[in-house]
Amino acid sequence: MNNPDDGPGDDTGVDWTGTTEPMVRDILMQGETFLQAQFQSALAADQRATTLAGILVTLSTAVFAAAIATWEQVPADALYGMSAMAGILLVAGAFAAWAARPIDFWFPGSRPEQWYDGKLEKCVDMLGGAAELTQSSIDENEAFMVGNQTAVRISFVLALLSPIAGLAVWRAF
Repeated sequence: MNNPDDGPGDDTGVDWTGTTEPMVRDILMQGETFLQAQFQSALAADQRATTLAGILVTLSTAVFAAAIATWEQVPADALYGMSAMAGILLVAGAFAAWAARPIDFWFPGSRPEQWYDGKLEKCVDMLGGAAELTQSSIDENEAFMVGNQTAVRISFVLALLSPIAGLAVWRAF
């Protein structure tokens, strides 16, 4: 999470010479607004991934339970198909759960102590540095979000394919 001693990445070295303080403040405000929106989007994505994981694991459990309950009444090929479907649903649930795992995420704003060492510096340079840090935070957050989005997409595809795979296994035996 946000560590007062570290930033998410290296200083990009933007030259803030000649930039007005109002302009730098606006740039920083826009970055923090974007970071806040990114944070809200990530929270919503985590909620969707968590819900999806719960649904898929529950479905997998139900299909496995049905296979066990009908063990002696159903032909083996149908049990293989049900087991394949349940297994794929379980893997899909694991992808969704992975997408909702706890990760380091950079939040909007900063701690006041992050500004103490530079309190005698030019305001434009300090605000510019904060804007650069905000951009770096946005970039790192985005990398996590893209990876998690990919995992959720894989989860959806596997879930959609699970009945087809179950049917294919059933017909193969």
